[in-house]
Amino acid sequence: MGARRGLQMTAKYRRTAPIMMNSAILDRLYAKVYKVTGINKEQMHKRTRLRRHVVARAMMYSILREFFFYTYEMIGEEFGKNHATILHALKQHKVDLQNDKLYATMYNNLLIQLQMAPEPTGDMGELLKEMRDLLARRKAIIIDDYL
Repeated sequence: MGARRGLQMTAKYRRTAPIMMNSAILDRLYAKVYKVTGINKEQMHKRTRLRRHVVARAMMYSILREFFFYTYEMIGEEFGKNHATILHALKQHKVDLQNDKLYATMYNNLLIQLQMAPEPTGDMGELLKEMRDLLARRKAIIIDDYL
């Protein structure tokens, strides 16, 4: 009886349901990570401890966990890893974000690529807005030329 009550209590505090992605969306996510880190999907799934592979996997784990609400088990299934491995990698990800400036820059670039980064404020916010306007005008010109 006590175990059942415990289950009822935990169900009350459940996280948001994961956003299930089809393989095309996951492949685009892999492509964005590749663009920032230079590590492709096959390399990410290799059993290696090379730092550049570990970094790419950790970034992918973090995106899946934070923005798509994947459980540790779901991430582990995608990468062929144990849930405890994913948990450890995400803890290291937080440490690396605080202590490794290159890692933090790469991760922030990935968030910008995915358009999930918080909007900058002040001069940087204005500069970013101008750049987006220029890109939108450039796309409009290209489309007009195409038609």
